[in-house]
Amino acid sequence: MATKHVAKTARRYDMSLVARELMELIERLDFSLDEMLDAARINLEQGPSFRPLSALNRQELSRLFEAVVLNAERKACERNNFAPALPENGFQMMCYALIACPTLGQAIATASRFFEVFTHGRTAVGTSLHDGRCWFYMDSASDQPNNLHNCLVTVAGLHSFAQLFSWLIGHDLNIADVSVRHTAAVSNVWVSSLLSGQWHTSQKDNGFSFSAECLNSRVIRSYSELMELIQFFPFDLMPPDYDGWLLAERVQAYYLSALHGGDAPRLPDIAATFNVSLTTLRRRLAEENRSFQGIKDACRCDVAKALLAESPETLSQIADRLAFTDVANFRRSFLRWTGVSPAEFRRNHRRPR
Repeated sequence: MATKHVAKTARRYDMSLVARELMELIERLDFSLDEMLDAARINLEQGPSFRPLSALNRQELSRLFEAVVLNAERKACERNNFAPALPENGFQMMCYALIACPTLGQAIATASRFFEVFTHGRTAVGTSLHDGRCWFYMDSASDQPNNLHNCLVTVAGLHSFAQLFSWLIGHDLNIADVSVRHTAAVSNVWVSSLLSGQWHTSQKDNGFSFSAECLNSRVIRSYSELMELIQFFPFDLMPPDYDGWLLAERVQAYYLSALHGGDAPRLPDIAATFNVSLTTLRRRLAEENRSFQGIKDACRCDVAKALLAESPETLSQIADRLAFTDVANFRRSFLRWTGVSPAEFRRNHRRPR
């Protein structure tokens, strides 16, 4: 059976630098940092110590950027009286359809139909060809040039598509040009950190160009890989070198995704998923100073906190979902992880539904 070849890249971003630039973006938009951190479910206080913003991990950066973009979209919608381009989780819904496509060209055509249906024609995406180059465009009736909030939403959308298309085919698109309808406001929304290529402002539409040969590239991704991807997407600020993750990061993303889906995979299941033996999996995790039990506890803690704060499920139901033998075992574990009981945590963090 043929195996999938995934192109690797050495390009890596300094997450502390990304975190600092994201903080500067929040300041330029005049957003409350505390509100954005709360929306991203990020607590900088860890036990007796206080984490600096530069210590945010990849998933936390993704959630924080998501909070910033969604807040910008909300403010732009309120100002201009229009609806968001996609329903909640709409981008992830589209991804499920795209990985079933054989080539990137057909994936983009599917994305075009998806937007036509789900936005009722308010937003159009697609491609045009010229002199061996493919131009991907993103045209929205709600796009308001020179609106800083709307500009960020536009740039984030282009960034997400560029990352997604590169990820689908396993290598960079090598984007040559990026165009936006916005003008001076673009310089304030972190252009250099989101997309490569030559930028052009005050254009008739938003989009980017790449070699038309990429349209024939095979979509090499699987459903299980997509389940890992959506832990970060579509707001990931790292380059699309997703196979450059540490094994511990991949295992944690897989386990967290499985928990959200109502499953708690065992170690042999995870070893089979990553096509390694149990011995190799344990050894490689140890080389990264991680253990499966530590990853498992971190994921169960994250999901438990979210369920206690946001869901009406009882402690018994949460314990069962997280594969604890009984409620007492769940209570002891949660107290060890957080220093408070599940009931106390729910009282202090319960959010209105």
